[in-house]
Amino acid sequence: MTRVRAVALASDTQAEAAAQASLAAGGGALDAAISGFFGAAAVHPGVLLSPLAVLVGGVGEGGRLFDGRSLQPGRGTRRPRGFADPNAIPEAARVPIPTSIATLSFAHAYAHGRSWRSLIEPAIGLAERSGAPQRARFLERIAEVGAGALADPSYRRPLLRLGSAAEGGLVTPSDLEPPELAAAPLVATKLGDADWLVAPETGSGAEPQSASAILAVDAQGVFAAVAYRRVELGRVVDELELLVPLSAVPVVRGVPRVTPGTPLGSGFALGLCIDERARPIELAFEPWRSSLGEVTSGNARIAVRRDPETRLASTRRLSS
Repeated sequence: MTRVRAVALASDTQAEAAAQASLAAGGGALDAAISGFFGAAAVHPGVLLSPLAVLVGGVGEGGRLFDGRSLQPGRGTRRPRGFADPNAIPEAARVPIPTSIATLSFAHAYAHGRSWRSLIEPAIGLAERSGAPQRARFLERIAEVGAGALADPSYRRPLLRLGSAAEGGLVTPSDLEPPELAAAPLVATKLGDADWLVAPETGSGAEPQSASAILAVDAQGVFAAVAYRRVELGRVVDELELLVPLSAVPVVRGVPRVTPGTPLGSGFALGLCIDERARPIELAFEPWRSSLGEVTSGNARIAVRRDPETRLASTRRLSS
């Protein structure tokens, strides 16, 4: 167990190192979580465009969640005729619209910590050293203009090429316009004898895939997390050295169309435990669930804790 004033913990070692370095440089909890995400994105092609969620909470402010799941494509166009054979659907029809970068930029605007560029700069060098120069250049562009990088032709053209109607997909230029983002309040619930503020229930109830997360708490008592589902089997974006998920729902004849702009996939098992004075004392994440549950002997869980009296922080990792 580690006991300090501020601490970060992550599923990925590279993410954890980047998050700890951000805290050491004077960053807050949200800075650390975002830095950790970009650290992982620098070395893994399936992270940067993955679905994610950002949780932030602190003393006197409750908590809020920023939903960064991918969106169903097809805006600004009529319903296509659809595929007659559900077994003969091309990968292009499953290319969604990632919102990860826009969501992180939006969440960062809520904080008063380190500059956006300072959170990404270490990842640029890391991507270069990892032998991914195109990924490094895209990270550099994100560091320069934030979510504005999504309007850059270097991003729009590959996404349209991979998922356009010409390839059998649903992606349109309208899909690549800035998404509408908002922060949702956390939901109060009881888990065992403890009071928790948890991420709102989202998704279709389908079995969630394993997720990863970066958790942090800073010396001011602010907790923050970025949880994401790394893409393992996605479509390769050669120009960016990235993987895009294949989570969009193809249009099939005789089956109702999923509305364009609908968030895709399950939510994330994130939550803040609060004490009897409504002070947050623990931030927890479970990789195999879509919503946080009670701790049992079979559940994997990582958590960061802070004692509001001593102001000491600690970490905890439970294996399944």
